[in-house]
Amino acid sequence: LSTESRRQSVNLDRLESLRDDLKAINAAIVYPLILSDRLELIVVTPQAPPLRYTVDVREEELHQTIQAFRRDLKDYTSNPLPNAQQLYQWLLAPLADDLEQSGVSTILYAPDSRLRYMPLSALHDGNQWVAETYQVNMITSQSLQDVNHQPTSEPTVLAAAFADANQAHEVNVGQTRSELKGLPHAAREVALLTAGQPHHQMLLNQEFSVNAIAPVANEYAILHFATHAVFNPDDPDNSFILFGNGDTLTLSDIPNWSLIDVDLD
Repeated sequence: LSTESRRQSVNLDRLESLRDDLKAINAAIVYPLILSDRLELIVVTPQAPPLRYTVDVREEELHQTIQAFRRDLKDYTSNPLPNAQQLYQWLLAPLADDLEQSGVSTILYAPDSRLRYMPLSALHDGNQWVAETYQVNMITSQSLQDVNHQPTSEPTVLAAAFADANQAHEVNVGQTRSELKGLPHAAREVALLTAGQPHHQMLLNQEFSVNAIAPVANEYAILHFATHAVFNPDDPDNSFILFGNGDTLTLSDIPNWSLIDVDLD
């Protein structure tokens, strides 16, 4: 598939080669590409070669609906169903028959652009939520090289938190200088996460720094950061993670870490 997508491209031969792996884990790949005048959907199931569907929705309208849906999810007084159902019609309805006929229980979802900031499992088909039918695992396009990777039985975990509610760090958020305070329950969160894990390290507040994390990051299968972050989908240099000592790390820097899995909370 050749498109003018600015963000990610699809190698159909590579997707075709993954079908045996998909059969082993009873999963299908859903791969959307946002173009200026339409949405292209690629679905790969264990039983069929990659299939392509074109959805007539402009990029601006899709982005506006994603933003509205995110606002719905943050406001408990808002009704998310209209936007949840509209997004379902664009993203999953064209693939519904293929997914049902394949009998898969899991969707491996490789979202494009602002779709990364919207939970596919929270969409609604008019009768039920996607989460009631499928387990959804969000992956990057790079992860498609090995969708059958199995985690170790005892994962190594590096958990860190900016948890001092009496401390604040000043950072630039867009054109504004903002003060971000520690998260009061973050220490308990990482303590519960690492409890019972034989191979773990926990860093809090001033210990949680780029200099402390960077040299050992590749030694852990899972990184869990309970802290603030700013995500700008159009500018990774202005998207960053805040560390407990006030350090920041941009999304442009993260690919240099060669991580297996990163969980940013």
